[in-house]
This record gives sequence, structure tokens and C-alpha cells, in this order.
Amino acid sequence: MEHLGFPSREAYVDAKEGAAFLRIHAKTLMRLARERRVPAYSFGEGTRHHWRFLLSDLDEWMKKQGNLHADRAVLENKRKRRGK
Repeated sequence: MEHLGFPSREAYVDAKEGAAFLRIHAKTLMRLARERRVPAYSFGEGTRHHWRFLLSDLDEWMKKQGNLHADRAVLENKRKRRGK
């Protein structure tokens, strides 16, 4: 689909919408963005930033987080087995 001659792209969402998607508080998402722990796009200069997010980026990030936790659990179980 095109709009004004440009192919349609995914729209950026604000922290409130991104947080609702992840089911976390908007302030938590903004903190994670400031810490560069989630994919985020900062608009604005100086100390005040306006964070925007792509839901597809947040979805991928969340999937990777699940894999990281699963990988840690596997490693911990292997360590426990060696110790016995």
C-alpha cells in the first residue's frame, strides 16, 4: 500500500503504546530506552528526548529476552548436574 507516493512503513509509537504492547509501565520502557537496553529512537536534542519505538523491534527484543533467560536456565542446570 502506498500513501502520497511512498510505500507504507510501520508507524512509530510512543512509550505509552510501546509499554502497553510489552505489558510494562511506560516509565520502565523509557528508562530501558535511556539505558539503551531496548531498541528505541530518540527525537530531540539536549537533555530532553522524545522516545519512539517500532512494535516489530520491541517484539524481536522480547523474543530475544526470552531466549536469553532460557539459555541461562540451561547453563545453570548443567552446572548443577556437574556439581552433584
